[in-house]
Amino acid sequence: MPLSDREKRQGAGEMNPPYRQRCSSLTCEESLCFVAKGVFAYLRRMPSLHCEQCFRISAKEVFAVNIKRTNIKNKQMKLTFIYLFIPLTLLLPSCQKSNKEVSNVQEIDCSFDKSMTIKMSEITDSIEIVPLETKEESFIGMACQIETYNRKYYIGTGMPQINKILVFNANGEYITQLDKVGVGPDEYTEIKDFIILNDSIIALTTHADPRILMYNIYNKQCILNKRITAYPTNIISDKNSLYLLCKSLKLHNALETKEKATNPDMIQKYNLKGEFVGSLFPADEIIQNKINYINPSQSFYADKEDLYFSYPWCDTIYSIQDKQATPVFFLNYGEKRIPEQAFQNVENIMDIMKRIRENEGVFLGDNYEVHADYVYVGFEDTEENNYLLLYNRKNKTVIKGCRLVDDLLCKGNTYKLKSAKSIHDGILTWSIEMDEFKDFYERLKSHPDKYNAFRIKYKQLIPILEDAKGDENPILINMKIKL
Repeated sequence: MPLSDREKRQGAGEMNPPYRQRCSSLTCEESLCFVAKGVFAYLRRMPSLHCEQCFRISAKEVFAVNIKRTNIKNKQMKLTFIYLFIPLTLLLPSCQKSNKEVSNVQEIDCSFDKSMTIKMSEITDSIEIVPLETKEESFIGMACQIETYNRKYYIGTGMPQINKILVFNANGEYITQLDKVGVGPDEYTEIKDFIILNDSIIALTTHADPRILMYNIYNKQCILNKRITAYPTNIISDKNSLYLLCKSLKLHNALETKEKATNPDMIQKYNLKGEFVGSLFPADEIIQNKINYINPSQSFYADKEDLYFSYPWCDTIYSIQDKQATPVFFLNYGEKRIPEQAFQNVENIMDIMKRIRENEGVFLGDNYEVHADYVYVGFEDTEENNYLLLYNRKNKTVIKGCRLVDDLLCKGNTYKLKSAKSIHDGILTWSIEMDEFKDFYERLKSHPDKYNAFRIKYKQLIPILEDAKGDENPILINMKIKL
């Protein structure tokens, strides 16, 4: 499986060792180790040899050759040749045997171009349109983040950062909101990310003053306010713990705590009382640059008992179990993959953006879902085309494209895809501004057959659309995924 060395080590929970810069100064024993690593790099590219167990074997352990560092004779060099290749011949059948037993990484073809289209009927047969109620106290403006829980919509709104969370029921009727912006006790300066723990409790992270906070969405009471020694971006929860993706403190010229200075891990784990209980996934310079200079829209995904993780410009989705992140899906972008060198020696986000545009590759992954039957991946290219990809886990087929051909609702129309705002329990949710949807509705009137079909199917929407001025709250489009 074409996973990078770095990702192999991350999956095994190992640190990233420094590479040797020069070969000329190596001793004979070191030279053998260097050659051995090259042989392993070659073997790793063979499709049938991607067993993690084999790659964890130290080169010095496999090629243990006791050769003097000076006065090496021809006999000794011949002996070296024998020692080098006999273990390899023994290793090949071992790798092939354990390949099926150990490696569970599935490769997903994510190659793309902007001519790709998807028929609506290929991915869904159920579309729901939910207009969000517009009141003075419920005005959204910009919907930055949407979470769904028990048929309720939690909308994070604000510019440039989320500053409040509004709650709507399944029909789009306004219920309540959380608005605690301030510098007083149990207030926050901004919301970096939030999750729904249950019907009434929201957990969120702040960045300027790094904290984990929990609120009761109905009585507005703060039930947890914990300052942490990292700069969190994304947050997710399982039944008993909170997981945070954290940026480097050095980026913010903040003093490194003793704990953080010796802890390179980018995922921190806390219990529901806000107590630090551990960390995982050590990050080298390249990975730190990937997460330090951009705020990922989604790094984590939770599906019942399973927890998954990725990060910006990463071609791997990991499963988090206990204290280890294990690769489970390899996103093969082919020639569109951004090379690792693009993230070396960068000073700011503009350096990264320039190098990405030069490579004309994947700009950024937006979100994903790992379902028992499929994997959904949403990503964007350098021309701001948004792509939708569905991978069928059973038959290994892929559906993907950046334009949606409507053969269900208003047949014949083609829509340029936007990034889905939410993906949960097999439902993709898009947010469409009212003025944009109003334009679509007015154009539909010029096609009597399509217009009448729309009026019959969505009759409850007609009064809202007829009276809409265009500055109302957005409309949510829910699409149930089918395969």
